Parts: sequence; C-alpha cells; structure tokens
Amino acid sequence: MKPLWKIGRIAGIAVYLHATFPLLLLWVGFYQYSQRGRLADVWSGLAFTALLFVVVVLHELSHALVARRFGIRTRDITLLPIGGVAHLDRIPEQATQELLVALAGPAVNLGLALGIFSVLGWRADAVATGLAPAGAADFAAQFAWANLWLAGFNLLPAFPLDGGRVLRALLALRLSHLEATRIAALTGRIVAVGLGFIGLAVNPFLVLIAFFIWIGAGEEAAANELKVAMTGVHAGEVMLRECRTFAPEESLARAANHLLACCQEDFPIVDGAGRFHGLLRRADLVKGLAERGPDATVADLMVRNVPTAQLDEPVTRLLHRWPAGRGAVAVLHDRHRFAGLLTAGNLGEYLMVQAALRRHATAPATAFVPTPEKP
Repeated sequence: MKPLWKIGRIAGIAVYLHATFPLLLLWVGFYQYSQRGRLADVWSGLAFTALLFVVVVLHELSHALVARRFGIRTRDITLLPIGGVAHLDRIPEQATQELLVALAGPAVNLGLALGIFSVLGWRADAVATGLAPAGAADFAAQFAWANLWLAGFNLLPAFPLDGGRVLRALLALRLSHLEATRIAALTGRIVAVGLGFIGLAVNPFLVLIAFFIWIGAGEEAAANELKVAMTGVHAGEVMLRECRTFAPEESLARAANHLLACCQEDFPIVDGAGRFHGLLRRADLVKGLAERGPDATVADLMVRNVPTAQLDEPVTRLLHRWPAGRGAVAVLHDRHRFAGLLTAGNLGEYLMVQAALRRHATAPATAFVPTPEKP
C-alpha cells in the first residue's frame, strides 16, 4: 500500500498527499513557536504553509494542463514535504514541447509574485530588500517573495526540478535526447552536492533537498538509458516465460506449498483455457492465510487491475504507462491468453546481457594458450 492520501481531483487529475507531509507541519509549528513562544505565530505559519502548497498544486497543475495540450496524460499529482510532483505518462519527445511543459510551473509562481507586487504598488523597500511592508500587506508581500523563491529554486538546472528539464530541452535542440539527459543529470548531481554543503553550514533542510535532487537526477538518467536500450525490443523478447501460475479456484493452502519453491513475487492466475485473470502477490498470500485461512481461494485475493501488454508491443511504448519497477506486467497473446510476466528484473537482466555482448564485440581478440599439464 502506498503511503498516500487522496485529497481530491482537479481537472480530472487525482491529487494525493504523501504520508510524510505532516512532518513538515510539525516542523513549521515547532519553529514558529520557538521564536517567540506564541500560538498565534504557530497558526500563522501553518496557514502560510498551507497557502503555499495550494500554489504548489497550481504549479503542478499547470505542467499537467500544458502536457495535455500535447496529448500527454497526467496520472496524478503528489504533494511531498519538499514540493509537488506531477506524474506524466511520458516525457514530451520534442524539445520545444518539454521546454513549454517545464516552464509552465515557474510561470505560475512568477505571475503570482508580479501580480501581488503590482497591487502593493511596488514599494521600494519590499522590492529592494525583500522586507515585507507594514500593516495588512505584510502577509501578501511575504507570499509574493515566497513565490519568487519557488520560481527561482525550481529553475535550478537539476532533475527532477523544472530547471533540469529546461536544461535538457535546450541541450536537445543541438544534441541527442540521450546525450542531453546525461549532461543534465550530471549537472543536477553537481547542484545537489553544492546544496548539500550549503545545507550543512546553513540549514539542514537543504541537505534533504540535495538528497532528493541527487536521487532524482540518477533516476532520470537511468530511465532514459532504459528507453534507449529498449528501442526496437518487444515485450515477448524479454518476458519471463517459466513462471508458476495458479487456477482461480485453487486454495491458499495449495498456493502456499509453492511459496518457498520459487522466488516469484507475483503469481499469475490463469484458468484452464489459458485466460489471464489477475495476479496474486506474495505479500497478499501470506496476509490472506492469516486473515482468511487456508481454505480461501486465490481468486479472493488476486489483483485484477494489472497492467498488460501484447507479445509484439514495443517495450518503449509500454514504459509510457508502466514505469519500470512498479509491479509486474502480464504479457498476453490473442488479447486474453497468458504468455509470460515482465518485471523490472527482466529488464535489468536484458540490459546486463546486452552490455556483456557489447563488451565482447569491442574487446580485442586474444589467442587462447593452453596451460601444459604437470606430469
């Protein structure tokens, strides 16, 4: 079960709150109270934080709506303690499209900040020093400066921030998408190291952000390498053909007998005619034994909403709707008949084999000299 709470839908896109989000609110409340010991400051800080995350939703929604104009669906928006993430089905393949999608988010923050400052009359002290003007405009000025900070931070040239995607899009105008991603990912990790050192000296929260950027840059580079390596490869070529299957009516007790005999995490449920019905996950099997007993059937616990692919479907197209590593994909032929399983492990093994073959092809030929046996 994912640590997410669904809080609603906007423009047909589900919005989730990560389970760690309350930690941010606790930190904000503690920090505000530690300054002057007033509960009023705590409530003010929490309200300001909540308002900022409303803007974060708008920021991510702008990415999603621009992507929709290019025919790209957004699966959901997730709010994390360090910001938001819009999970697009795929990255725009045209550099200009990715540039527009990436810039849409910071444009929201910049537009809000400029709008508020224009309403405030562009007070010289607020613009020059960043100090909020006195009176009722205090909250609005702080909010405007926070949006400017969000826009500037998101434009840092580092994945998974918007600036990393802007950098890749600009590089892709002259370089291949793979080369542009490698350079942008390397730049992102350099930025992450710099933020980490600054965080150690100034604010530990920057260390957490640096860690997030470092991981994000690596994941983006790996995903792009995978896409390039899988070009021209079909699901049937890399799927797991030999796997244990269960019939829908089999008992959990019978299924448990095979649990230790294989290393599968997902067991396909296939009827006598070869039709695929769903997957029984190892964790669900163990939990079901404890809660429902050995006489329950695997059909009672199987997951029905499982990603599927046809034998001849290109893996690159499949990756658009199945990020590698998130569960297994059932590979079918004749639309409904089970053929095999495709997992992140399969993809990883395929990449290792191909890398080994490339090393062999480029290695210099060496003569084999037998070692004489000792008498």
